[in-house]
Amino acid sequence: MQHRFFSYAFVQKNYRELCLERKIILWSQTVTVLGCFLPWAAYQPIYGAIIEYNAFFGSAWLMGFVVLCLSFSAFALMLERLLEKNWFTKKIPETTLLLAGGFQSLVLLICIGSVLSADGQHYSESVIRFGYFMCLGAQVTNFVALLLLFQDQKKQAVVDFFVRPDSGKK
Repeated sequence: MQHRFFSYAFVQKNYRELCLERKIILWSQTVTVLGCFLPWAAYQPIYGAIIEYNAFFGSAWLMGFVVLCLSFSAFALMLERLLEKNWFTKKIPETTLLLAGGFQSLVLLICIGSVLSADGQHYSESVIRFGYFMCLGAQVTNFVALLLLFQDQKKQAVVDFFVRPDSGKK
């Protein structure tokens, strides 16, 4: 007997039922988690080999680790929806949690860019690498999708409030 967790058709059906904003959120969080493992900065000392840092090394390691944790938790919330599981008990609406985490990740990534640029002043050459820009782009996309989702949910709540329940019945 095949367990429902391993059913590809079940996950595919749930994925198709997600709105576009939720699909964008899922993929942007996946890209951010993967981008944390790619190089974020490379520094060339006057004498010696090139030093490369990803999200977990260098002077911005703590902020990089927090970005990874926030992105992974948002990915887990979206995975919970795909698998129709109840792993987390949420007292705050899911969209509000995702919006707060997305905003915090975006602010941290902007701060990390500043830290990486400041660290590069001590070396003969410094380059901010693809992994950082990939994470930053994914989080900007994520935040825009979250704002659109939040706006759509608020609009639907207002419509539901002002529409009479018996208006559709004849």
